[in-house]
Amino acid sequence: MTLLGNGHFWIMRTGWSSSNQTVTGFTFENGGLLAEGTVTNIKVIGNTFQNLTSDNRGGNWPLGTAIFSGSGMRNSKISQNTFKNLMIGGTTRVDGTIASIDKSHNQGLMFYGLDNTSIDHNTFDHVGEGMHICFSNPWPSSNVYIGYNKFTKIHRMAMEIQGATGCGAKKPARSGPNTTDMVIENNSITDFNDPYWWSYAISLANPAPSGGDRAIIRNNYIVGSTTANPIGYGFGIEAASANLEVYGNTLAGYWRTAITIDYSPNAKIHDNFTCGMTAGALVKIAQETRPSPNAKYYDNNINPEYCPSNIPNPLR
Repeated sequence: MTLLGNGHFWIMRTGWSSSNQTVTGFTFENGGLLAEGTVTNIKVIGNTFQNLTSDNRGGNWPLGTAIFSGSGMRNSKISQNTFKNLMIGGTTRVDGTIASIDKSHNQGLMFYGLDNTSIDHNTFDHVGEGMHICFSNPWPSSNVYIGYNKFTKIHRMAMEIQGATGCGAKKPARSGPNTTDMVIENNSITDFNDPYWWSYAISLANPAPSGGDRAIIRNNYIVGSTTANPIGYGFGIEAASANLEVYGNTLAGYWRTAITIDYSPNAKIHDNFTCGMTAGALVKIAQETRPSPNAKYYDNNINPEYCPSNIPNPLR
């Protein structure tokens, strides 16, 4: 069933703080799904969200998101959905010039809080940003899983994940870690769309002490392009979490820094493969702005300005 919108209202809403609901088998055309209140045991499975091209920057900006939750999801599942052509005006530069390359972006998912929730086996194609997660929830969070998703032609970030202060709050929503035991694994992120300085594959910007704890980023396949871009590129993986582990990832592309770590005590960064696909691509693994006490970097294979004919793919 196709549900038609005009980009300036929600096509579907859940009940306020509802539970035990399933949304499946729909095509959302130029409109999205609003999860109202803190919803629990919600399943959004096997839907298509497409052609969300309207510009809501001057009004109700969440309407630029295919699935939006302002108060968070618990014990839920977002799986086997397709998100395609979620771009303001269908373009990366909304006023036609380089000055608008980072003005605003329609996106697949935006959640203010997740707990015991899986985002898996979804496809994102020609999307401004794949997902944006803010851990601003006042309740404790754990066991967030992001795996087996496929991203192609993303303009900004495939994944942007932050704590409450990173999303504009003056202080953390709760004391201590805002989420524990997050796993990001087996995702494919390739062929960015008009990449620039904020084009990251994975950004887990959730540093200690009030951010994440025991996050794992593993076995992701991240391939940029050889396209020269005068306005630069972002990072392949940006990671910040206490007791973080980043391993088994492949990153091939144009990055000067392929993996960067920021204030992640006891982090382990190991067995990653990086290679450069264009001149100047150092594809290094490095500290970002703040050191990570007791961090260990070992057995990483770094190949600046060179990629083999068969780039290792951990998904095979």
